Amino acid sequence: MAGSDVGGDIEHIHPNKPPEEVKQEEEPSPPSRAWILRPYNYLPIIIILGQLVLLFGGWTFYIVTSSRPVSLPESTAVFTKNKPTLATLIVTVFSTLLALTSGYLYARAIRYALRLSLSEPLSLFTIHSAVKIASKSPILNVRKMKWTMAGLISIVALALQTAAWSTLLTPRPILIQTSMTGSELDFSKEEVIRATNEAFNLDTDDGTDLPVAVNTLLLNSGHSAVDGRFGRPSPDDFNGFTFVNGTGGITPANLRLIPSVMGALLNSQTSLTNLTHDLPVSFKLEKEIVSPRGFSTNYTITQQGMTAEVKCEQRALNDTTNPAFRIESPLGSEVAIGIAGDTTMYRQARGRTECGAAGQHNFTYLLNSAPHPFGVPNVLYIASCELPDAPVLQYVLQGSGLYASIPTTVCTLKPQITRVDVHYTQFSTDVFGHLDRIEVLDPSEVMDMPLPPSAQRSLVDDLLRASQLVERNHLGDSVVSFLDDVDGRRELNEILETHLRGSFEVAATIVRTTYTQTNNSLYISGNAIPEQLRTFSSGTYTTETIGWHHQSATAPLALLSPTFVSLFSIVIVLTSVVRARTNHTDKEGSRQRAQLEYFDPGDMLHIMAASSTGAFRDPFPVYHADDTEFLKHAQKVKVRLVPPGESDNKASDPSGSTPRAGSRHSNVTAGQSMPLGLVQTSV
Repeated sequence: MAGSDVGGDIEHIHPNKPPEEVKQEEEPSPPSRAWILRPYNYLPIIIILGQLVLLFGGWTFYIVTSSRPVSLPESTAVFTKNKPTLATLIVTVFSTLLALTSGYLYARAIRYALRLSLSEPLSLFTIHSAVKIASKSPILNVRKMKWTMAGLISIVALALQTAAWSTLLTPRPILIQTSMTGSELDFSKEEVIRATNEAFNLDTDDGTDLPVAVNTLLLNSGHSAVDGRFGRPSPDDFNGFTFVNGTGGITPANLRLIPSVMGALLNSQTSLTNLTHDLPVSFKLEKEIVSPRGFSTNYTITQQGMTAEVKCEQRALNDTTNPAFRIESPLGSEVAIGIAGDTTMYRQARGRTECGAAGQHNFTYLLNSAPHPFGVPNVLYIASCELPDAPVLQYVLQGSGLYASIPTTVCTLKPQITRVDVHYTQFSTDVFGHLDRIEVLDPSEVMDMPLPPSAQRSLVDDLLRASQLVERNHLGDSVVSFLDDVDGRRELNEILETHLRGSFEVAATIVRTTYTQTNNSLYISGNAIPEQLRTFSSGTYTTETIGWHHQSATAPLALLSPTFVSLFSIVIVLTSVVRARTNHTDKEGSRQRAQLEYFDPGDMLHIMAASSTGAFRDPFPVYHADDTEFLKHAQKVKVRLVPPGESDNKASDPSGSTPRAGSRHSNVTAGQSMPLGLVQTSV
């Protein structure tokens, strides 16, 4: 290096000008700057404020997104879902910019602290190591493991910053939840049962044939319930909704006014064709939530349902048993029925049942008059009994022909009110307001109730009666199809019980919907359920979107790297500033700090200029590929920065004397920013 043992500094003289003029042209005095524009003052402010913004910004973002979900705007969420690769690229680029900013401030903090430390004696190895850390280069020196480990930790922390910010900032599918409340008809109240019975009587007097209007909706309800019982989910469409394995006797909850298919069916049976029927809003959200199109939405509500405890048993019945049951004419006599001029021959299969005080009930089926393969018709005889002294419904079933595997069976239905959790799922909001699936879970509460509404009993009775056609029976076909899969008397009873329960629950849902939709005959005064007829329910609404909700320990672990870099930058800057002001409290110290403000130890040009201006007593060894001896020498040599024009009584040239008066170091005008002198000290 210049200024070591080569006999002093070399001065470069302009060939056509006196030395004094050359020096004046080469070393102009810097213009004076405002306090805030001087690097010594604004650099620590920029470093500290920049790292604080990154530090508090990252942790504030984590705290907010871990305490509650934060969603993207609807259009941005849709964009992110449709173009995930581009969204990931944008976040990664932004994370890289944050990491580069933090890394740059980190390097500037180390170089700033190193500059202030050079006002005191500092070993060349310390300078070498600090510059390597600032430039993200490894320090490989087994004799200095502390510096080696510090360099390794620094490199890893800086390298992990992009991954850390990406982990924190990348939006992911999240769930947004809110509470929901609403009301529905309370069939646990006797006044509701009484009011619906009166309304049903009014409807039937006006010509509304409720069973005929919804008969097709009930045909497959029992079969779907048995499918679910044996683990084969079977959807059941009703009034625009899709139920899985039965309706549970509930009224579907609505968050918006939607047309009622039931209303159209019932309306077609009357002369009131000018009325419109809608399903009113029955539930509301506690706070509005935007459900982006293309994302799934679901909500779970605890609602009132209606079911029945069904018990079936095989019994031998005759005219004297209770109930009494007899098939009077298995084949029956032929009868001619003419429709629109065409006459068709049928046979009448007749029977009767007697239910004690409930009286005698006769039933008749019209069957195909053609000969039957088994010599008997394919009939599933079904008779109903109402026991006036008990809140139960009773049905007697007996099969023949294809349904001979169903012997005489008595099934008793005991109506019950339930509290059930109902799970509503909307897999895609592209079809706005459409529910893809309703699943009624097992009841959490069960309460016995009086006889169900008259409309519900009529629905079940007519369903069972209408299941018999001239050649086959719908209920019989369904039961036999399940008997082909399982064997034994227990399975038959289980199938019949589940079948009847499913039909009973769907009938309850039909009745509830009929007297919940607008323009019904239950509460003519308005379309809102009267207060005294309501029961209140609540639930949780959940929608999927894109955003942030950090619920695991991954996010705070990811923030360790940016936190370390920010805190270390702030600490070394503050420590260096406080130490410099403590060691140099006088006016001369302030002048010295001001003169050092433009020196950057991370800039090779600055190092070369300062080295050429300064004075080194001991020559460096020759540098080889193995730099062990070179670094050992650097560990022993201590240097400090001497401002221009200032002599260091501890510095000396190679001959042991103080720098010469004619050297560049001694002839620089005080107050200039460069060159400074790196001089070797004796301590």
